[in-house]
Amino acid sequence: MKQTEAAKQQWKQLFEVAGRIKQLKPWEYLSENDIVVIQAPERKEPIFCSVIGAGGEAFAVLVYPNFQSFSKRVQVFSHPDLPYYILAGRNDCLACNFGDRSELSPEDYNIVKDLGLKFRGKNQWIYFHSYKTGYAPWLLDSEEADVMISALQNFTMAFLCYAQGKLKVDFESGKILYRFYSGEKQQWFNCETDMPEIPEPVCKQVTVKDEIYMAKLRKAHKTARRIEMELFYMPTPIQEKKGERPFYPQMCLIGDKGSGRIVGQHMLANGEKEENVILSLLDGYIAQFGRPRSIQIRDETVEGLIGDFCAKCDIKVEKNVSLKAIDSFAEEFLNSLA
Repeated sequence: MKQTEAAKQQWKQLFEVAGRIKQLKPWEYLSENDIVVIQAPERKEPIFCSVIGAGGEAFAVLVYPNFQSFSKRVQVFSHPDLPYYILAGRNDCLACNFGDRSELSPEDYNIVKDLGLKFRGKNQWIYFHSYKTGYAPWLLDSEEADVMISALQNFTMAFLCYAQGKLKVDFESGKILYRFYSGEKQQWFNCETDMPEIPEPVCKQVTVKDEIYMAKLRKAHKTARRIEMELFYMPTPIQEKKGERPFYPQMCLIGDKGSGRIVGQHMLANGEKEENVILSLLDGYIAQFGRPRSIQIRDETVEGLIGDFCAKCDIKVEKNVSLKAIDSFAEEFLNSLA
């Protein structure tokens, strides 16, 4: 994944505004669910900001640059029981972190050192990470740095308006703190308003067009079996070339609900298409065991890949946050890699 590195001047601006945020301690005023939304004049979509730190352990300002990235947050928050290995690869945001020296990567530390900055103490070190679905946390690139600078600067101004009592926001009722620029008045404004409508995450929808192939599958014996299917990013980053952003490999699993055994698995190579793998595994399962009565899945991602296939094969698709066979295997497998 190619990136244009952020320039030294960008890092300087980032650390300056982050240093001010650290002094203001917004986590003493805002919870993780209190959202600050910024509509900058140069951007078509708003930027969403939230604060971590009310619990007193980890401190950060998270920036979601558009509707799509924030919708992924909404999706994750709507499923609080998801296992950690599912959440690991789904993050899609920019983070300004306030942590310990041990949390910094060599690259993070080199930026601090290059700027001549010094930090001491617990939760005093500032570092910035980019989170993208399917990739390990990484340094901000130049474009992300510009977004982060604008977001943090405007977040600071909006927060000061709220913290100083100039504006009341009923966050508990779902209101947001909204900051926008009026071209007519050539001025920034802060106000309380409703959360804008957040579109659903865009999921790939696969249609199987080979009717002869589907007719053949429909002739397979229908069984009473119930199976589970999952496609997830393994939290074990792989870096193919030095200096490139590591990616999380994807694993596709089929679990038998009755026996609790894994009856199909495939680790995707980098660039391998999800739909080809998941439909091939399902085809192989049907050839061996027959058509299952139902397939339990966790979310819309897998549903978009197998929904049309299953409808044409008369296989019921059910959503279930708990996929016991798959979760048991995944946790055991990942523990073996630790």
